Amino acid sequence: MWWRPWQAALLCTSLVLAPLPAFAAQFQDPETQRQQVLATMEARLALMPGVAAAKWRSGAPVLDAAREQVVLQGVGREAERRGLAPAASQTLFAIQMRLAREAQQQLHAQWREHGFPTTLLIPDLSTDIRPQLDALMERQLTALAGGLPDLQDAAALNASFAASASHYPVLAALSDADRHTLWQALAALRPAAMDPLARIQARQVLRVGLTGDYAPFSFQAATAQTLTGTDVELAQSLGAALGVPVVFIRTRWATLLPDLLAGRFDLALGGVSVTAERTALAAFSHPYYHGGKTFIARCQDGDRYATLAAADQPNVRLIVNPGGTNERFARQHFKHARLTVHADNVGVFAQLVAGNADLMVTDDIEVTLQTRRHPTLCRATPELYAPADKAVLLPQNPALQAVVDEWLDRELAAGTPARLLQSALETVTPAGPASLTRRPCDNSGRQPAHCPAETH
Repeated sequence: MWWRPWQAALLCTSLVLAPLPAFAAQFQDPETQRQQVLATMEARLALMPGVAAAKWRSGAPVLDAAREQVVLQGVGREAERRGLAPAASQTLFAIQMRLAREAQQQLHAQWREHGFPTTLLIPDLSTDIRPQLDALMERQLTALAGGLPDLQDAAALNASFAASASHYPVLAALSDADRHTLWQALAALRPAAMDPLARIQARQVLRVGLTGDYAPFSFQAATAQTLTGTDVELAQSLGAALGVPVVFIRTRWATLLPDLLAGRFDLALGGVSVTAERTALAAFSHPYYHGGKTFIARCQDGDRYATLAAADQPNVRLIVNPGGTNERFARQHFKHARLTVHADNVGVFAQLVAGNADLMVTDDIEVTLQTRRHPTLCRATPELYAPADKAVLLPQNPALQAVVDEWLDRELAAGTPARLLQSALETVTPAGPASLTRRPCDNSGRQPAHCPAETH
């Protein structure tokens, strides 16, 4: 029958409209965010047979321009309260209202031709339908504010819908053009133009960018969903100080700064080095770790790379991860070695172990951790190049920076970052049995990687 998609939607709404995801030490799942928004759209449109029936009985016109204007004004206020740009949010709801009107008009036309279905219940518009619509507006705006970075891709939205269209019969009944219009409106959503600290408080969520591939600062194993690392704990501490939960947004070193500037997250942690390039466009908190670049190689080859000059030779296969300060340092200082950029920041060390590369340049603390994880790898030089601080990467906003610095100063006074880092290093276990005998600690200036970590 012609009303079957609407009835099916009413039956499955309770299944589709699942609770919003709980905040945890995990990366926000883009698919979950998209499904939450699709569910609210489906549930809203699924109410239209009831709205049409109520107006049919009362004789009220489908279009209630005054009511729609009131609703859109409320959308603007509530959107801004959640840190969303009001105009783009109102555009999205105006499209949904237009689709709702068209659905009601189609139903009225069919009822005029075939008669009103005797099995269709007629709810009360004021006491039954509008409270549900108001609740769905609140729920949709909350889902939009929480999932904004993952909603700004119309193609991904369409793919998410296509993969689960059976859950959304009303959306599936729309034309391709109407769905495209919805996806484009979602992709056009933006954060509200407000102070970053005010946006965090408005949204009631702190969005933290992490790469998840740089232990001990942030790490997500390939077989696990949980994020671990010192900066995961520091981010949760900052969220507690601000009185808001934390959501972790995945980013990459190559896109870290553009992602921050685009508002994909409020700030970034995870072992971010203070650089002139980043400082020119963003801001940093007080530093919480000081280190620099050094070399890691197989223990049997460590004596070959005691200096930069010795390491920068045509027969040396140098490997780095892409997009960050490691690659930048390698390109600036290695003019003769054969450079390979390995896409996987985690798997790059396995390339050294397997003999597919000879040397890697990275931060000293990562060398300490990875040589504990891979017993056949050692720190190859006592030198510390390009000394740099690790700090919180922030938008250029004095208010937010002052709050973060105040929180971080308390943590530094309590020794929290150093304690977390030491704890992370102490819990590292070897990835496999050692295949080479390692040199004992000595006083020659080059400390084998299994000796106590150096202080910088």
